[in-house]
Amino acid sequence: MPDTEPLPLLILCGGQSSRMGSPKALLPVAGGTLLDYLAAHTAPEHPLWLADDGSGLPAPARAVRLPDALPDKQGPLSAVLSALQQAQRQGLAGVYVMTCDTLIAPEAMIGRLNAAGAPDCDTVLMLRSPETAYPLLAYWPDALSDGLAAYLKSGSRRVMRWVAQIQARDTAMPDAWQPYANFNTPAEFAAALAAWQAQQAA
Repeated sequence: MPDTEPLPLLILCGGQSSRMGSPKALLPVAGGTLLDYLAAHTAPEHPLWLADDGSGLPAPARAVRLPDALPDKQGPLSAVLSALQQAQRQGLAGVYVMTCDTLIAPEAMIGRLNAAGAPDCDTVLMLRSPETAYPLLAYWPDALSDGLAAYLKSGSRRVMRWVAQIQARDTAMPDAWQPYANFNTPAEFAAALAAWQAQQAA
């Protein structure tokens, strides 16, 4: 497979958003929703896959919804497994994964991961800040599909336990992205949005 073959971006937006109080994907950003922003900054050549666990969120027309591999909202790994299995069926090397609670532009993330070795990496390649690893801002190769299925079948659901088992790799997240890499509460979103807007205006 040529290195330039476009691979899908999976956006994870099936969580409960309990601390935010409303779906994170529908938070207001740049005159639309956060999901609109993420989709608009995903290049047309990258298929856009959406994991909303059947919630029926308003989604961009080009987004393809994928059902989770497990029923009853069993966490992000269930959604990632479904995407890896779909990638295998399509003969693709893997998928880029992004949560819907970030203001990092998808193409910027993809470019950073590619510069660090995706999609030739044989394990998860994730962004990392000095304090935090982000296995759901990452590249996942489809070769992990069977092992992940076995992990979930065993009853385990923890993301960090899985990436530790497979000896995931990481690459440094740029300092500029760190203030808006992730948010879980309205106050955190307000701070992240302010930091992002300040960078856009600079």
